[in-house]
Amino acid sequence: MHTEVQQAKAAGLDGFAVDLLTTNTADRNWYLVEKLMQAAADEGDFSVMLQPDMWAMGSISTDTFASAIAKLARYDSVYTLNGSVVVAPFDAEAKTASWYATALATLKANYGISAVLLPVFLDASKMSTYQDVSIGFGNWGVRNTATLNSWPNWSAQAHSLGKLWMEPVSVQDVRPNQQIYDEASNTETLSTSWKRAITQDADLVLLPTWNDYSESTSFAPSTDHGWAFLDVRQYYARQFQAGATTVDTSTPSLTDEVVISHRIQKVSTPVSYTATMNLRSGSTAARDTIEVVTMLTAPATVTVKIGTSTYSYQAPVGHYAKTYPLAEGTFTATVTRAGSTVTTVTTKDAVSFATTAQQDLSYHAVTSLNR
Repeated sequence: MHTEVQQAKAAGLDGFAVDLLTTNTADRNWYLVEKLMQAAADEGDFSVMLQPDMWAMGSISTDTFASAIAKLARYDSVYTLNGSVVVAPFDAEAKTASWYATALATLKANYGISAVLLPVFLDASKMSTYQDVSIGFGNWGVRNTATLNSWPNWSAQAHSLGKLWMEPVSVQDVRPNQQIYDEASNTETLSTSWKRAITQDADLVLLPTWNDYSESTSFAPSTDHGWAFLDVRQYYARQFQAGATTVDTSTPSLTDEVVISHRIQKVSTPVSYTATMNLRSGSTAARDTIEVVTMLTAPATVTVKIGTSTYSYQAPVGHYAKTYPLAEGTFTATVTRAGSTVTTVTTKDAVSFATTAQQDLSYHAVTSLNR
C-alpha cells in the first residue's frame, strides 16, 4: 500500500477514494482498506475519501454503516472538509436521502463524528432528491467521447442547487468478463474528460479508477501503459488546480515528453473463442489507430516510424495529438529541436493482426520519460 500511495503522490494526486466493499472486519477487503488508510497516514499529505459501495452492500443497516465509518474515521488520513469526514457512497441512489440522514445522525450521536455526504451517482439526474442531505455530488462517469460531448453539464446543475460537483475523469473501459467495451479513442476520452472538468468549473475531480484492472479503467502504473496515462492527466490537472476555466493546450509542459498509445490488435482481429466483447451502445465508433501525443516546452519536429513508413511534422508547444492507422509491429516517435534529439520512445508491445487466443481491446501506451 505504501507503494501505491507513493506512486500516486509522485503522479501529483492528492488522495484516493477507496471503495468499501464490506464492513466485515475479518474480510480481506476490510484489512486492505485499513492498510491503505495507515499507509496514507504514514506517507503524509495524502488523503483517503471513504466511498461505501452501495451496490455491494445494498442490505446494510444505518447502524452498521455508521459503525464502519467510525472505525475508518480514526485514521489521520481520512478525507475531511471543514473538519467533517466526507462520505461519498458509490451508487448512492441505492439508498434514500432519509436513509443517509439517519446514518450520519447515528454516526454523530453514537461516535461523536461529524460527517457530510457527497453521493457518487450512477445517474446524476437524481441529485436534487439528495440536496437536503448533501454538500455536493459526483457521478461515476462515462468512457467515450461521443457520450462525454453530449452529456449534461452536471456541474452547473449541482451549482444551481448550491452544491459542489466532483467530475469523473477516465481513460478507458474494457470489460472482458462482461463482454463489453467503450471506444476510448486512444487518449481522447482522457483529454475530453479533463476539458469538461475545467470548462464546466468542477470543484473536485475523481479518477475512476486507480486500479480496477478487471474493467481496464486503471491509471496506476502498469506493464501495459506505464506512467503514460498519469502523465497526460497531469498536464491537464495543472490547469485545473490553477483554477483555469478554459483549456489552453498551448500551455508549455514542464518537460518534453512523447506518449504513444495503441491497441495490440484490431477491433476486428479474429479471436479463437466466441465470448468476445461488443461495443457499448451509444459509444464512439470503434477505431484502429496509433496516437502520438507530445507535451512540449517549445515547438519541435516529431518523426514517427511505423513499419517501413516514416512521417514527420512540426508539433506546437504544449499538448498535441496526431493519429495514424494501426499497423503491425512496434513504433517509434522522436522529438528533435535545433537538430538535436530531445526525447524518443519505442513501443514495447508489438501489434499483430493474426488470430488471437486473447481479445485485448484496451489501449497500451509508452512514455519517453524514464522511471
